[in-house]
Amino acid sequence: MFNKVNLNKLILNLLAISCLLTISIFFIRFGNSISFSHITHVLTSGYEEESLLEIWYNLKGESSYINHLSFPYRWKVYNWLFYDFYSLIYIVLNFIFNLKLDWLPTILRLLTLASSCLLLYLVLITNKILNNNSKFNFFLSTSLIFGLSFGYWNITVRPDIISILFEITALFIFLKLKRNPSNLNLIIIGLVLFIAWSFKQTALIVFCTINAYLLLNFKIKKNIILVTTCLSLVFLTIFLQSSDYYISTLYFLNTEYNFQIDILFYNSAKLVSKNLILFSALIMIFYLKLNKINRSLEELKKYISSNDSFLSIGLIISILYFLAINTNAGASDNHSFILIIFLNFLVINNQRKILTNSTLKKVLIFSIISYIFICISIISGNLGRLSPNKYLNINEYKQCIENTSQSKYIDKNYYRLPWITNYSNPSVETFNYKYELKNNNLEHGGHEGLINNGFYEYLILFNEKKYNLSKYSLDKKCNNLKIYKLKSNSSD
Repeated sequence: MFNKVNLNKLILNLLAISCLLTISIFFIRFGNSISFSHITHVLTSGYEEESLLEIWYNLKGESSYINHLSFPYRWKVYNWLFYDFYSLIYIVLNFIFNLKLDWLPTILRLLTLASSCLLLYLVLITNKILNNNSKFNFFLSTSLIFGLSFGYWNITVRPDIISILFEITALFIFLKLKRNPSNLNLIIIGLVLFIAWSFKQTALIVFCTINAYLLLNFKIKKNIILVTTCLSLVFLTIFLQSSDYYISTLYFLNTEYNFQIDILFYNSAKLVSKNLILFSALIMIFYLKLNKINRSLEELKKYISSNDSFLSIGLIISILYFLAINTNAGASDNHSFILIIFLNFLVINNQRKILTNSTLKKVLIFSIISYIFICISIISGNLGRLSPNKYLNINEYKQCIENTSQSKYIDKNYYRLPWITNYSNPSVETFNYKYELKNNNLEHGGHEGLINNGFYEYLILFNEKKYNLSKYSLDKKCNNLKIYKLKSNSSD
């Protein structure tokens, strides 16, 4: 059957279908998450409340990077520029449109989406450097940036997308300059990589990739210039930070996290299944390279200085990073964006070699068809999710609690956001809160210890079974929550 078909044309048509399905999934998710006519109360990624709350604190000019083990157990988990930049964009738009604070999540999600569109453009022009323009490149990369791995992260309030945008900008400049930038261009690359790090502190993969490539090619002077530029700015930032907890917060020092090897296998399986086309193409590239394993010394030197070598270094470093972080509880296959972008570039760079081998083309066709079935399963509701968690009873909830004081505790994370509930010392439970609580690391024993001691005047509980309520009496029931009030004979 395959012998009578133009395989290259079939691959292109199948890629177009897979791209269309991928974009359809994105638009369905977008429509279920964001509205321009009314405020949608949703969570587009796990523990998104952390980012939203800390941006709110940033807007108020409150202190940053405090001890997350001390009351009110706040944790500013990302680097400073994320909070400052997102806050600045909201301030500007609020000045123009006079927005209610409830619109803050929607506005910031649209900012992430704008960054995703810029990232796609940057990936496409990088593709052009590697292998000219082609429909193959466009369909493959569009399916990647708005694909299943990126998912809701294209419209969530996190720094990952914009941080990667700057990392890929540095990579683009490096490739554009034929991997041999002048000293001035190296300083510019270092500055761009510093900006990427300033959004998210783990944005070091492109930095490590470029430096490893320079070292392998014995360009020591260029290596020193890049390292000096970037790290000088990093150390200057650390020096200028007024908080004693800046570094310990950014790199999770003195923080409880469970080691779970099964998370690594689970996330790896999800990563491969969401990117079947790219990973099947990677296997083909390995196959092609194994056939040339007996390279001459001259050929090896030529390879080490090539785009292929540079991209392979980036992929290896990305894989090592993925393996390192995905043994922690709470890690996600979404922490692999830079890995699959490097994989995309490597496939684009080897596209002609793959598409001139009939056996490899048939394997690629099979992987694309498999990916299409996965997309159809998602659209039909048999796999994944097309809608985020929604909170539809916000106005009713606000009416229920309107007579309570500011001294209160809410046991549901989303309702702790200050534009939902007006209370003292707003905080949300971060992912590691349960581990810190279990190991008795939290000041006052966490919220649970404060409740035991009658610290709050009111408790707004969706699940009262988790707490010792001996110092509280039931004030009223309202829908699916119960409101408890501190007994008059109890002391704070």
